[in-house]
Amino acid sequence: MRALIALVVLVPLSASSAEEMGMRTERNLAPEQCLALPAADVATRCPNMGGRLVTVGNVRYAIVERYEPKRATLWCDDGEGHWRCRRVVVLDHELRTTRRRNPQAYVTATELLRLVMTAPSLRIGDELGALFAAAERRRTCVEQPSHGCATQAVRLKINGPSGTPVVKRHLWLVEDADGPMLQCSDATLLRCDALDAAGWLALMVTLRPSSQAAPEPPPELDVPEVRADKRPPPKDVALTAAEAVDTPAGALDPYVKQKLARSLPKAPSRAEAAKLAALLDQRGKACVAADRATVELTLTGDGNVLALSVDGAQSGGAHDCLVAAAKRLPLPRFADATWHVTALVRKK
Repeated sequence: MRALIALVVLVPLSASSAEEMGMRTERNLAPEQCLALPAADVATRCPNMGGRLVTVGNVRYAIVERYEPKRATLWCDDGEGHWRCRRVVVLDHELRTTRRRNPQAYVTATELLRLVMTAPSLRIGDELGALFAAAERRRTCVEQPSHGCATQAVRLKINGPSGTPVVKRHLWLVEDADGPMLQCSDATLLRCDALDAAGWLALMVTLRPSSQAAPEPPPELDVPEVRADKRPPPKDVALTAAEAVDTPAGALDPYVKQKLARSLPKAPSRAEAAKLAALLDQRGKACVAADRATVELTLTGDGNVLALSVDGAQSGGAHDCLVAAAKRLPLPRFADATWHVTALVRKK
């Protein structure tokens, strides 16, 4: 008997043939595109991320954990439906070079803490996908002396019974050159947990257990301590002479000490307040129905609108229109937590 051999040839389907058969392949979206989708669709369209919506005052944010292509914790803000996501870090300088980080791509953890603690209200909203723990615990700069590390001590405060701020909790923030961020409860950095999106949500609930909880005093911050990255650099990256010098234990890297950037003022000047009021009057004329409207603005130090009211009202057509107009203005940056300004918007 002859054995019969059947030869099966697999022919790949073209894109048009796959669509005719009801099959369609969709690529993963960027975090900004995922946040523009309805919350229920994020789990299926964006399996590479998860998080929660957070409303701070009248501004909508999102804390997001991106799993691929590289795990990172992102803080995203909504500007008229166009989301912007920035990676959460400890230091505003890169840990391997002397370059200053781009503020449009990074936000420091201390900025988030100030925003969460001093906001008039904070409410945690809908889920976006699912938050997963890391599949395998990665070694960080706490355990590997060769890794670049930035550590900052933070003292979180609350209003005491007599109205005097008291320290509620000590926290040490740790950033690895290429590992996860950590939150530690001791100065020796022995009791640490990952400060990912789930960790930030737990911290927010701890600091503001109710959506209407009163604002707390801003945290006290120590100067970050930096340890240089001692690993051999990639072949395509050249180190300068200043970067190649070893840093003594417990000392700061030279580029941190020689910070030449202009320090921000505690609050904007009168000239900046007058300029902002004039711009708002110019851009917001189409928003008001009456002859004039009094607008109360509360700004944060990182140049965002925290709250806005029109003649005392917190919602409505004029309010939403003026919020959109204010977000497009060049808002001042300052060192204090919040700043209030009053502007008069005339219809003509």
